[in-house]
Amino acid sequence: MKKSILTFFALSFWCLSVFGQGKISFEKGEHDFNKIKEDGGSAEYAFKFTNTGNKPLKLINVQASCGCTTPSWTKEEIQPKQTGFVKASYDPMNRPGIFNKTITVQTDGDPQTVYLTIKGDVTPRAKGPQDFYPMEMGNLRFRTTFVSFDQVFKTGKDTASTIIYNQGKEAIKLDLANTNFPAHLSLKADVEVIQPKKTAKLIFTYDASKMDDWGYVYEAIDLKTNDSQGTDKRISISADIQEDFSKTDLKNAPVISFDKTTHDFGAIGQNEVKKTVFTITNNGKTDLLIHKAKASCGCTATDPKKSLLKPNESTTIDVTYSSGTQEGSQKKSVTVISNDPKTPNMQLYIEANVQTTPTPAPVSEATTDIDLSKNTTPVITQNPTPVVENTVPDVPKVEQTPTPKIPDAYKIGEKVYMLQNGVLLTGFVEDMQGEKLKIRIVDLSKKRKLDYDGITLKENSIIWDAQNKWSLQKPN
Repeated sequence: MKKSILTFFALSFWCLSVFGQGKISFEKGEHDFNKIKEDGGSAEYAFKFTNTGNKPLKLINVQASCGCTTPSWTKEEIQPKQTGFVKASYDPMNRPGIFNKTITVQTDGDPQTVYLTIKGDVTPRAKGPQDFYPMEMGNLRFRTTFVSFDQVFKTGKDTASTIIYNQGKEAIKLDLANTNFPAHLSLKADVEVIQPKKTAKLIFTYDASKMDDWGYVYEAIDLKTNDSQGTDKRISISADIQEDFSKTDLKNAPVISFDKTTHDFGAIGQNEVKKTVFTITNNGKTDLLIHKAKASCGCTATDPKKSLLKPNESTTIDVTYSSGTQEGSQKKSVTVISNDPKTPNMQLYIEANVQTTPTPAPVSEATTDIDLSKNTTPVITQNPTPVVENTVPDVPKVEQTPTPKIPDAYKIGEKVYMLQNGVLLTGFVEDMQGEKLKIRIVDLSKKRKLDYDGITLKENSIIWDAQNKWSLQKPN
């Protein structure tokens, strides 16, 4: 008898736990948009559901599988037998082809997680000047305004080009004669007067032998025109100037070595200046030429005491680090460029853990004790700091996650790399905001399209991306 009673109560409790809650029931879990136009605007569909339980139901969160699907949903509680919706919106612009996206719905009822699906096929739109020449400046559109020569040998020349499109109603003249070009850079155009709806090809020539620099260099020119919507057109130029080792005798080549490649200052305060010295030695069989020592932001590196080292000869480079108002772990770099064919670009690193400067403790106020019954000089005494019992229980300290910061090694114009799906992406930093870099893609290893996190990248397109996905070092 007791066993039967216990079984009854157990079944009753189980029934209450199962049926005493909200229950979400969708009319359907998948919607096919079929064919939609790329330029037809966002496609939307509202998934309708009913609370078939006996308690109120609430949607806790709705998350799409990628940023191209924007969900909205019923925010208030849904009473039993009442209805709600989850709306999915898909933006097809620049996303031609078949798509299949998932929307995850989390509830406080049964079931706790529901997966919805939208799919379709985006019909490509007709391409126009905005697609072929995405960079706009006044009445002119450019295929790119960032001309990259990539690697240029110090004794050689290289050419690179871009195309301009005149989207205006009047002819526009390119005034090359009055454009200020540095000695190492020249420009030719196949036509110097661009008629409306026509193009001109600009061909740049970079002569590295006339450039007194090494490694990555970045500059900009203002191309003069008679455009009524702005005469100057800013074009950025970059090059990576390196030595040509094709005829070098590797067995008898110079070999650069360092007494250390990393120096850690340890814990230091804000606004402190620290110095260290790196010693360079030529362990090779021929003369070592040190072309340049280049420090990242926050560091300064002096020129080596000697730029030419005979075999077994040494010299030093002084490196100074200023912590400024930075906080936490810091890492700076110094690039040493030489004629060592195996390591022509050597990275040295400076590390420090910058501690926040403590605020000085407040000084207690002074008071004057005067005995009016005697004619004596007042004595200045310090009021002791009152002891106040802490009647409030201690509150556990919550550790705050610091906002990610872009390392100082990254800077405007810096060349960066990323390996994605086996394709090497080369880019340059155009801007830095918060914890993100604005990267201009300039090379997709001859592949014109690459799908990355739902974004179709094309040569010279601009994207935003978290800095830790990009590297200053070229992947193998």
